[in-house]
Amino acid sequence: MDPIRKALNEVYDEKHFSIHKKQDTVKLARNVNRKKRGAAVTVAVTVMAAIMLFLLVQPAEQHVSVSTEKAPETVEEAYMERFAAAMVTDDKEAVMTYLSESDWLLQCAIESGDSAFYRSPELTAKERKNLSALLYYMYLWRIEVWGAKPPIPNVASFDELRRQSASFVETYEEFFPDKPFISSKEEHGLLSNTYFGTMSKNNQWGLIGMMAIFGILFILNIKVRGNLFFKAIPLVIICICLVPFVMPAAEKYAYDETSIMEAVLNEEELKGAHLTDAATFGDNRYALITTAEGIHYFAHFLKNENGYVLWYTKTGKEYMMDASQPQWRRQVVAVHEGHDMSKIELVGEYESEGTVIPVDLEAGKPTIRAIVKPEFFKSFHYEYYNANGEKMY
Repeated sequence: MDPIRKALNEVYDEKHFSIHKKQDTVKLARNVNRKKRGAAVTVAVTVMAAIMLFLLVQPAEQHVSVSTEKAPETVEEAYMERFAAAMVTDDKEAVMTYLSESDWLLQCAIESGDSAFYRSPELTAKERKNLSALLYYMYLWRIEVWGAKPPIPNVASFDELRRQSASFVETYEEFFPDKPFISSKEEHGLLSNTYFGTMSKNNQWGLIGMMAIFGILFILNIKVRGNLFFKAIPLVIICICLVPFVMPAAEKYAYDETSIMEAVLNEEELKGAHLTDAATFGDNRYALITTAEGIHYFAHFLKNENGYVLWYTKTGKEYMMDASQPQWRRQVVAVHEGHDMSKIELVGEYESEGTVIPVDLEAGKPTIRAIVKPEFFKSFHYEYYNANGEKMY
């Protein structure tokens, strides 16, 4: 029994208090106990909230500006090469090579008109979007339909392609109404400027739920007499919960050349480096970055509901790095600038023995390639060849 109630009962048994006094005293005792319970609940919930907020809220990253250098290749040349490759249907090896390469940097160069990799001609905003979208749909067609002839005619020049790009995009859109093209500018627009906007839906609802709980607790505490400190705690927690709504979002999303560099420089705390190659294959985006000291970084961005967020980076002085995309049966092979390889082979082992998948390279050129593996090709190792075709190691 409650000690207070026991003591009161003993006094009441001795008939020192009237019935009315007894009722008033019991009511007072209940109020005291209610205050103690309220304070205990407030402290317990506050501790839990502090732990949740620590896990949910992280500091914003420092913004880093990235400069570009003069682009070595023209958009027109690169575009017509990709267009010609996309029109091939009867050469399996050529189709595989086309699919192993990415158009993402070329798309970014066309959209922005400012790139470290391609010099862009004078184009209208509509032409830029149409030409970028056409690259996306041509690649999507080859993935989805494989050997079928593209639904657009062949053209001989970039000027002609530019004039017909709008009608070509409309033709492709009829085949893929549920897979629309999203430009890098639109990707950027989908990103929130606040940390709350970049949180997962579960974390967003968790934060809102926490604010609702402490709002109710604050209202209940106001109606009860008690320590002002405990009454103020829910209000303080609500204010802390508002921080993600005004805190700037972390710069770890990649939607163009500059943002991909900012994400990696912030993550790795680098003073300076340059982007040597980047590629997008479905829900995965990759980047090769090299510092002045010759340290190489291979960054992997994974698509979520907000955009392509930095997942992890690999670093070292070795020239070859890789990643696996098992859901697409792809093996991503990345070689940094300065390498002396002309070819890498994926050589099958065990049940895959006897199968070799070659990856042709240009010595010294940084390259990211996504190799589509046969379904049975589950175990393999790499073999490397130098510019003379000799096995290296």
